[in-house]
Amino acid sequence: LAYFVICLVFKNYNQLLGGLLILMVLFLSFAAEIDKAYTMNSVKHFSSGFYEGSNWIKNNTDPDSKILSLWTHQTVYTTQRNSYWPQENYLEIFGTNNQTAIDTIKNYGFNYIYVQKWSIADGIFYQNYPSSFINFLNGDNVTFSKPFENNEVIIYKVN
Repeated sequence: LAYFVICLVFKNYNQLLGGLLILMVLFLSFAAEIDKAYTMNSVKHFSSGFYEGSNWIKNNTDPDSKILSLWTHQTVYTTQRNSYWPQENYLEIFGTNNQTAIDTIKNYGFNYIYVQKWSIADGIFYQNYPSSFINFLNGDNVTFSKPFENNEVIIYKVN
């Protein structure tokens, strides 16, 4: 504050503007960091249903199990299992809903499919589980069984 008063008294308007500019940059940087901190805090909290499903996987599957999951990083972190989202064969798995899907899932070596219900959507989009794929899993009781389900996740075992 004293700096700004001195600039006004001695009519150093350039220094006054420079000081105000520096204060504005500092304020905006601080505001951005606060926003980032709030965002990161929410990211660090997994939903209780996701965590419950992850614990089921951790406690009931072989440590070498391979999990198909859209949220691979969170799944690896919470289950301590290998997790993968098949980008290059996405349509073969999620768009065919037939033997091609089963063959591709088995070729990848997936033992489980970890579905987060908030990621189920109509249509085939890269960042979701198509509802038609979930219907396919539910309709094939020979290839897929459902050992765990709660309000937020479904775990399918690949038989």
